[in-house]
Amino acid sequence: LRAEVIFALRAEGALHLDDLMHRRTRISYEYANMGAAALEEVAAIAQDELGWTLAQRDAEVQCYLAAADAYEAAVQQSDDSAASDVRLQAKELIPLHSN
Repeated sequence: LRAEVIFALRAEGALHLDDLMHRRTRISYEYANMGAAALEEVAAIAQDELGWTLAQRDAEVQCYLAAADAYEAAVQQSDDSAASDVRLQAKELIPLHSN
């Protein structure tokens, strides 16, 4: 899977952990807890490839974990409206920009 992450970063233009975990590798769908066990390793690869600062890496990890927690809480709701409300409480990651 490390090669998939590197390919997604170098060739597919992935910029965020959620993109890597959900769409580029599907780790979040194929592993328990939305792939949280792989998150630190994926974040380290992304940090090296994208030149993230430690603060950027930490922000990406925290945002992904918050979104995963919100998803897990949404699944426990009794209807779609309540689930949507819970899921939308997760903070959105501010897009990366060049300095």
